[in-house]
Amino acid sequence: MSQPDEILEGELLDGPSVASLEVMGSPDLLIRPAASMVDIEAAFSDYQRLCNRLLNDDDVQHIGGRSFRKKSAWRKLAVAFGVSCEVRERTYDRDEDGAVTRAEVLVRATAPNGRFMDGLGVCDISERKFSKPQHDIPATAMTRATNRACADLFGMGEVSAEEITDDGTARERQTGVRVRDLQRSLWQTLGYESDSELQECMETLIDTAKALTEKSRDEFKAQRKSAGIEWPVPKKDLDKVWAMVSLLADSDNAEPF
Repeated sequence: MSQPDEILEGELLDGPSVASLEVMGSPDLLIRPAASMVDIEAAFSDYQRLCNRLLNDDDVQHIGGRSFRKKSAWRKLAVAFGVSCEVRERTYDRDEDGAVTRAEVLVRATAPNGRFMDGLGVCDISERKFSKPQHDIPATAMTRATNRACADLFGMGEVSAEEITDDGTARERQTGVRVRDLQRSLWQTLGYESDSELQECMETLIDTAKALTEKSRDEFKAQRKSAGIEWPVPKKDLDKVWAMVSLLADSDNAEPF
């Protein structure tokens, strides 16, 4: 479900920056450098010098013989270059108990001159054992999204430490289009008209199942799995699932709706 936008403000550091290079006017339709060669080289050189002076070993994680910048590194650079980060979208997948199992966050990093980049962060419960999954999964997705947006805005495109799996390999970088294609495939495969219809049906089912006693909720899960009905529930199986919930609600002397 989408949440209210969240703004992370940075402070402006005097001097040129990679993020703030201004686009030069062009009399034709050819793609040309956004600034003079001298300014571009100076901006990237300043970026590298700033990284060497601003970041320390606490801002870097060493994995598999390589070094990757952590969340603290990208936040320092965002402040130094006056970059603001804004949460544009949040989408959470939940299981039948309402617990978060997957989070997708889209963050926009914007430079003082208005140039921006969007970064997508995804975290799934299957990645590893989270100590506090209801906090850790959304927070990790947001961290990845913010790191990605900042890295792309600075023109570096580096993989951050939070995007690396435990075995030291980089997570497959997913663009917004790719993730939305995967989402479309899910609701289409399950027979729904849209992703919003799928989300609404599952949330209503979750809320209703929560009204059951703990014993009946366990029985509902067992009946659903015994019937071979997956989660999220395919549209063709909704009537069967609602019949299960209704009978269990009646046995609890509770109204199902």
